[in-house]
Amino acid sequence: MKSTRVATDANKRSEGIRRNVIWIALIKVITIGVGFLMVSVLLNALGAKNYGIWVTIYSIVGWASISDFGLGNGLRNKLALAFARGDTTLARTYVSTAYGMLSAVTTALIVVSFPVIYLVNWEWVLGVTEDYNQTIWLVVEIVLILYLMRLVLNLITVVLLADQRPAKKDLFEAIFSVVSLFGVTVLSLVGGASLLAVALVLGAVPVIGYVLMSFFYYRGQYAAISPTPKRFDVAASRGLVGLSARFFVVQVAFLIVFTTDNIMLAHLFGPEAVSSYSIALKYFTIPVMIIKIVSGPLWSAFTEAYAKDDIDWIRGVMKKVAGVVILLYLLVAVMFLLAPTVYSVWLSGIVTIPNSLNVAMAVYALLMIFLSPFSYFLNGLGRLRVQFMVSIFEAIVNIPLSLFFAVVLEMGMIGIIIGTICSLLLGALLQPYQYWLIVTKRDKGIWST
Repeated sequence: MKSTRVATDANKRSEGIRRNVIWIALIKVITIGVGFLMVSVLLNALGAKNYGIWVTIYSIVGWASISDFGLGNGLRNKLALAFARGDTTLARTYVSTAYGMLSAVTTALIVVSFPVIYLVNWEWVLGVTEDYNQTIWLVVEIVLILYLMRLVLNLITVVLLADQRPAKKDLFEAIFSVVSLFGVTVLSLVGGASLLAVALVLGAVPVIGYVLMSFFYYRGQYAAISPTPKRFDVAASRGLVGLSARFFVVQVAFLIVFTTDNIMLAHLFGPEAVSSYSIALKYFTIPVMIIKIVSGPLWSAFTEAYAKDDIDWIRGVMKKVAGVVILLYLLVAVMFLLAPTVYSVWLSGIVTIPNSLNVAMAVYALLMIFLSPFSYFLNGLGRLRVQFMVSIFEAIVNIPLSLFFAVVLEMGMIGIIIGTICSLLLGALLQPYQYWLIVTKRDKGIWST
């Protein structure tokens, strides 16, 4: 009887993942297309220098995402378990508590941000002249406020992910992207595409979108778990924080590894280098996005499967994902060969991408494709102790390694991505090993937490 129930659950889980992957793939085609068009529109409207400034500012503001202290990922795992048990009361408590905690933190950050941003020497950080300083101060403040608002409102997407409905999340976000592209295109056509105007459009559209999305779901499908101050619970907050703290450290390390590159580039080589680097990264991130399309729906499915001790299902899914990884390696090779032609059509000669940067970005893409399935598996199970320690190591060595290759060895902006690749190699060894220990039930000590 138990084996029949497990098989039924596995079939439902697999069917849900197949359906989600198909829909997400279709939606991501739109999102990727919009992303490429957005780069072209912004480059033409702002120029290479201002585009590089915009990318760097957004990378810096991206650090605000740590203000959720990992609550989003912690909530996702807790909700997935509550949904698996059919406990809507507990689910509502977790949702309400997460909204309350995150709202308090982001409000405090908005208040504190005004004097801090004003005191920063943006000329030094971004490698620009003094006449930019006042504009950049205002742009950073606007982007930060809208970003923090989005961070709270974005919790509705965590509910969808925990309920294994990632396709719906991606559909709404694709709509936001299309509307944002339309807004920036209109600004470009009327000659009003300044850094300030772009910041307002790209910041406000998702905020408004998430407000409407929250209203739609919490008044409808998720009315039973809609957030309310009455359901805020201190005990639940401790449970969320306990799991979220590990996600938080991993999140901080991720930001150090993946967002400091643009800051180093702007400071060492100027905003134009940021443009070349970020565009090459965007191009070679396409296959990385594809593996995330495949792996993304598995996070909460892994949580459910492991809670029900369905190790065979986990093994079977990971074998299928391995086949996708091999196909994506071939795609990276093809993309490398086609890169010069794609750039000439896409960028119209506004930005030049050296072939050595393409080589480095291709290697980076291969590494990220390999890591992605294991990361989603370990995150789904909340096995973060090893990731916690590896992430601290990566965060410590990334900047020194990048500066060593870029400055000491005089490799320029190529050295920045090489430093990032080297910092990720330890995780590439330990994550597959931890996966093997878990599925063979040999995980003990730090490997089991």
